[in-house]
Amino acid sequence: MVGNRLQDGYEQGFLSQIDPTHWISFSHTRGLRYYGTNLRAVDFSAALTDYWSLLLSLGEHGFSDADLERAAKSIRADLESAIQAEPTTQDAQYADLYAGHFLGGADIGTMAETAERVNALLGELQVDDLSNRYREILAESGLILIAVGADPADVPTVEEMETALEAAVPGELPQLIAEADELLAVPDPVDPEGAGPIEAVEDELDDAYEWTFANGARVMYAYSDIAENQVDLQAMSWGGWSALEEGDRPLAQILATRAVRNSGLGDLSPAQISRYLDGRNAQAQPFILETTEGVAGTSDTGDVETMFQLMHLYMTEARVNDQAFGEAVNVGEIILSLAVSDPDWQGEVAYTDARYGEANGWFDLVAPQETLDSLTPDSLLDIYQHRIEGVDDLVVVVVGDVDRDTVERMARTYVGTLPAGEADSFENRRTPEPDGVVRREVVLGPDVQATAAIYYYEAQVDVSPANQAAADVLQVIVSDLLVEDVREDLGDSYAVFAGLGLTNTPEPLIRSEVVASGDPDQMAIIEEEMARILAEVFAGEISEEDFEHGRSVVRDDYELIGNSDLINVLLRRAYAGDDDLPTPQRLIDELDALELADVQALAALLFDPDQHIQIVRVLP
Repeated sequence: MVGNRLQDGYEQGFLSQIDPTHWISFSHTRGLRYYGTNLRAVDFSAALTDYWSLLLSLGEHGFSDADLERAAKSIRADLESAIQAEPTTQDAQYADLYAGHFLGGADIGTMAETAERVNALLGELQVDDLSNRYREILAESGLILIAVGADPADVPTVEEMETALEAAVPGELPQLIAEADELLAVPDPVDPEGAGPIEAVEDELDDAYEWTFANGARVMYAYSDIAENQVDLQAMSWGGWSALEEGDRPLAQILATRAVRNSGLGDLSPAQISRYLDGRNAQAQPFILETTEGVAGTSDTGDVETMFQLMHLYMTEARVNDQAFGEAVNVGEIILSLAVSDPDWQGEVAYTDARYGEANGWFDLVAPQETLDSLTPDSLLDIYQHRIEGVDDLVVVVVGDVDRDTVERMARTYVGTLPAGEADSFENRRTPEPDGVVRREVVLGPDVQATAAIYYYEAQVDVSPANQAAADVLQVIVSDLLVEDVREDLGDSYAVFAGLGLTNTPEPLIRSEVVASGDPDQMAIIEEEMARILAEVFAGEISEEDFEHGRSVVRDDYELIGNSDLINVLLRRAYAGDDDLPTPQRLIDELDALELADVQALAALLFDPDQHIQIVRVLP
C-alpha cells in the first residue's frame, strides 16, 4: 500500500526525486524486518524532505479500503499464478525452497496451503489495524539514512540530512489514480495471408504452426507444458542500433528503452498501467540490441491477451514523459561515472576500444556528457520509434501453455494489425579483429582490490547444431580445467570461468571470454596458469576423460529444456534454413555423434595464444 501511494505521489508531483519510487520489505540481518528505498535526486535535500513528508502524510491520514483492496488483489493474483505453475516446479526452485526453509524458516508448504492461509489473513485484515501498524513502524523504528556519491563534494553531510528530515511535515495525500478499464481499443482482427504447420519441427515441437500477414509479420507457435500456466513471447525484427547513427548504442540500448518503459503507454500513465496489471500476471519489455529489436514478454495462460496488448502498445503508442526522460539521462550520467570508477565498466570500455579501434564509436556503451546534455524527450522517443515502430520483417514466437486457437486470435488482432514500415536490416559495423595479442591494463582506484584478467577470443565458424554441441562441450572442459588448476590448486583465485557463444549476426562467429579474478599479489601466477591451460587446449591436449565428462554435463543440460530453448529453435528460422535448426533432439544427436577431434579442432580455431585480447585489472 505504501508503494502504491508513493507511485501515485511521484506521478502527481509530490516528490522531486529523479527515479521512480519503490518501497520494499527485507531482512538485512536475521530476525530484523526492514522497510526502505533508494532514491536519486538533483537536489537531495529537497527530495529527502518531499519523500519523508509523504511518508508522514500516510501516517497522519492512514490507508483507505481502496488501498487494501488493491494490495490484496495483487497478492491474490500472484498466489493463483503460483498455484497454477506449481506442478512444473523445477529442481533448482525446490533447492531454493529447501535452503530457505532449513536455514531461515521460510514456508515450505504447498502453494494451495499458502494461498489458503494468506487469503484467510487477507479476509481478516482491517485497514485501521494496518494504518496503526504503519504508524508504529514510523514511531518505533530508528531511521538509517546513508548518502552515497562518486564525489565527496556531492554527498550531503549528516547535518544537511538532519535538516532535510526536520523540514518534513505531513500534508495532503495524493489522489488515488483511477484504474483504467482497458489498455487499448481492441483492433479488428485481420486474416493471415498464409497459415500452416511448421513441418521441419513437427516431430519435436507440439502443434508447431505459423501464420504470415500482409504487413510482413510472421507468427510462430508451439505448445509447451514444460512450465504450466506460463506463456513466453519473443518478437524480433532486424536492424538494432547498427542501423542508427554512430554513437547511438547507449542511447538506444539503455536510455531510450528505459525511458519508454517508465513513461506509460498511449493515454495511460505508468501508475495506470501498474494498476491495470495488479490482478493480472503479464509483462512485456522492449529491447534494442546490435542487430535486432523487439519486445519480450511472459504471462499466465489466462493473461495472454494482456501480454499481446502490451507488445502492441510498445510498437504503436510508446511515449517518453519528462520524469522518465530525466531518470534515463541520470542513468546515462551514472554510467559515465562508472566508466572511470567501476572495475567492470572500466574493463568493458577498455575491451570495446581495444577490439574495434576507430570503429569504437559504434560499440561504446558510454555516452559523453555533451551527448546527454543534447538529448530531449522527443529525441529519445525518435530513436526508439525509428527501430521499433513499423513492421517489415517482424517475427513473433509464442511458446507455452496456451492453445493454438488463442494464439491465432492474438496474432490476427495484435500482430497482423501492426502498421507496416519501410524494409531495412542490420549493418555490419564490426572491424576485423586486431592482429596479435592486444593487452590493456585497467588501473583500479585506490580503495579497489578487484584485480582480474579477462581474455577474449573469437573466430569465424558456421552456426550449426554440430558446432553448438562442440562449443558447449568445450566450454565445460575449459571451465573445469580452470577451476581445478587455477582456483583449487593455486587457492588464490576467487572466481574462474570460460564462456563460449555462437552468434549469427552480423556475421557467423564463435566468441569466448575467459575470466580469472584473484589476490593482487598472485595475479601474475594466475595468468601464467591460465595461459598454460589455454595453450594446451589450443594444442589439442584434451583427455578422453575430460571430453566424456564434458559431454555428460552437456547432455544433462540438453535434456533439461525450457520454453526459451523452444523459442530459440523457432527464432532460428529467421536466421537459417529449416534443415539446420537446433531442436532438442537434433542437439542430442549431434552431441552423440561428437568426437574428441571435433572439440580439438574448434579449440585450435578459437584459443590461439598469438591472437586474442587481454584486459587486465591492476592496482595503481
